[in-house]
Amino acid sequence: MVPLDHELVHLAQDGAARCSAFFGEGLAEYYSWRYQNRGIDRSQIPTAIEEFLAQGVLSSQYYPLAGHFVGFLIETHGLEAVLDACDRSGWVPNTEQFETAIEQAFGTPLDTLIVDYQSNYPVCSQRDFARKLVECEQPLAATIDYEQASTLDFDIDCDNPQTLGPRTSEGEPEQVWVNHRVRLAPGDYEHRIALTAIDDAGLPAPVAVSFLPCARCIDGAEGASSFLFGGETTIPHLRLAPGDYVVEVRLPLAEARRISLTIDSH
Repeated sequence: MVPLDHELVHLAQDGAARCSAFFGEGLAEYYSWRYQNRGIDRSQIPTAIEEFLAQGVLSSQYYPLAGHFVGFLIETHGLEAVLDACDRSGWVPNTEQFETAIEQAFGTPLDTLIVDYQSNYPVCSQRDFARKLVECEQPLAATIDYEQASTLDFDIDCDNPQTLGPRTSEGEPEQVWVNHRVRLAPGDYEHRIALTAIDDAGLPAPVAVSFLPCARCIDGAEGASSFLFGGETTIPHLRLAPGDYVVEVRLPLAEARRISLTIDSH
């Protein structure tokens, strides 16, 4: 069984710094990726911080927003500065302790950071801003140029150490999956992607496919796409910017088997 990525990040973070709920949940959201895709409203960050400081806990409705804000701090000032702010502010800071820790760690008052965040940091989707560090650091499985196709094998089998899961999301049957990193070759325009999925018997295989960008939000990450796919039908309007992606193929546990996915760029 694989715990939620979010909780694994908490375990790693606890060994690195003593973070309050605001920074801890923000780090956990930033360094794991989401199946759900709640919206990000940057205007709410002062309210989220104010409520956290008043209550000592962070409401779960603000987790994605905290992840987005912590992502901004990491991508503009570095992870070490965020961990320094964690240690300086402590587990349950009051307003003065929190603001002092922020200014000492980042060299900038909290109010100024918020203005910079709201004015200059892109509003990436929740799936796009999250850093998929493990998935995006695996060896490159394929580079796909324009007018080129590549076929990847996804051995979705519990005996395969690359298979992850099972996990249940939003009441669905238990799912298992395998992912590979691919690169859509650089160019001046988007890749228009067609897909074909077949199983070992050569039959069209209905699967869930995700393309998840490896680029950072500050670099213009966009294009997370997740969909159910019948195996033979070309996905209409699947247009992806050049860059590295995690391609994930997911099946119900009871239907786990080897899948060959052909990715064709036009």
